[in-house]
Amino acid sequence: MIPPVFFLFAALHPRLIIHLIVRNHISAINKPGPVHAADAKEGNNRAYFDDCCKRLVKGTRVFLDTTEFVSANFDIHNPAFQEFCRLCEIGELRLLSTEITRREIKAHIDGFATYAHRLLQEVSKVIHTLPKAEAEAVKTIAHKLKASVLSDGLLKDSEEFFKKCNAVNLVIPPKATQHVLNLYFDRKPPFGGGNKKDEFPDAFVLQALQESARRHAGSLFAVSDDGDFKAACHGQPDLVYVKSLAFLLNCFHARDASVKRVRATIEENFKLIEEELKRILESLPAELEGRGGTAQLNTIRLDDILDILVVAYGKTTASAQFVCSVEVDALLEFIDSANAYPDFRSVHRMEVVSITLDFQFDPKDVQVFSVKTYWAPMALTFGPSG
Repeated sequence: MIPPVFFLFAALHPRLIIHLIVRNHISAINKPGPVHAADAKEGNNRAYFDDCCKRLVKGTRVFLDTTEFVSANFDIHNPAFQEFCRLCEIGELRLLSTEITRREIKAHIDGFATYAHRLLQEVSKVIHTLPKAEAEAVKTIAHKLKASVLSDGLLKDSEEFFKKCNAVNLVIPPKATQHVLNLYFDRKPPFGGGNKKDEFPDAFVLQALQESARRHAGSLFAVSDDGDFKAACHGQPDLVYVKSLAFLLNCFHARDASVKRVRATIEENFKLIEEELKRILESLPAELEGRGGTAQLNTIRLDDILDILVVAYGKTTASAQFVCSVEVDALLEFIDSANAYPDFRSVHRMEVVSITLDFQFDPKDVQVFSVKTYWAPMALTFGPSG
C-alpha cells in the first residue's frame, strides 16, 4: 500500500513523480567514519543510553506523544511505527495513550490535511509547465485528494495503528485538575515561563503518566520531542523521557547479536551511505510558512552524522535512521499586500534532519548493501524569522 502522504509529496514535487513511484515509499559535519548512537554521546549520555537498554524489558509500557505523529507526517507506514507496532503485537512492548492525545492527533491531522490541500491548489496553478504525463498525474491527484479525503485516510490509519498495538487508554486522575492548576500558577513544567496556556493538555496527560508509573511496577517510557515533557519527567524515577521512537527502538535492539552485523554493514558502506544522504538532502525543497512568499534553497551541506539508530531488521533487510546535522543557505522572499515591493532575506543556519534508509544486506558479507527506499522530511521549512 502506498501511504496517502506519498501522493501529497508527489503533487508538491511533480517532476519527481515517476522517480517516487518507483521507490514506492516517501513520508511521511566532517568525520572520517560513522558515529553510532551510543558512541556519539558523552559519558553521562552513554550512561543514559545503557540505562534505557536495561529498562526496556518484555512488556515495557511506552507512551507516544503527538509530536511523534506530527514529525512522521502521520504516516504510520514508516519503519519505526511499523516496527513498534510489531513489537506491541507480540507483547514485547505495550502502548499507552490517553483520550487527550488521540484528540490532539486528530486536530493536527485536520490541520495538516487543510495545509496539504492548499499546496495542491498551488501546484495546479503551474501544471501547464509540466510534461503531459506528469501534468495528468497531478490533475488526478489534485482532483481526488481533497482535504477531507486525506484527513479521513490518515485518521483511519492512526486508529488502525492504535488498534493493532492493543493500546491501553489511561484515565486522567480525578485530582489532576487542582495539581495542574498549581503547576500553572507556580510556572512549573510543563508550563515554565511566559504565557503557556496551550500546555494544559500535556499537563493532564503527564498527570496520567505519573499516576500510572506510580501504581505499576517497572519503567514507563514517554516518547516526545517536547522539552517540557523532558522537564516534567525529571525527578520521576519510573517515568523515563526519550526524545524519539527511533532512539527507543535502537535501545531495544541494542543487545541483539544480529544488530552487530547490521552496524558492520553500515560501517563498511559508510561512504556510499554518505553520498546517498547528500543526494536526498539536495532533493529536499524549501517552503515558507506563516506569510506569503517563497523560499529558495541555495545550498544544503551534510556537516555531520550525529546518530545512527537501528530501528528494525530482518534476515536480509534493515532500517536505520541517520540523524544528520546540515548547513543550510536559503533566500526568502516575503510578499506583503500592504507594500509594493517584496522583502528579501538571506538565511544561513544549522539544523538537524533525520533520514531513514531501508536497505538490503547479507549477514555473511558486509559488502552487500543496497538502499531499497528512504523516508525523509517533505521539505525544509522556514518561518517569518528565518
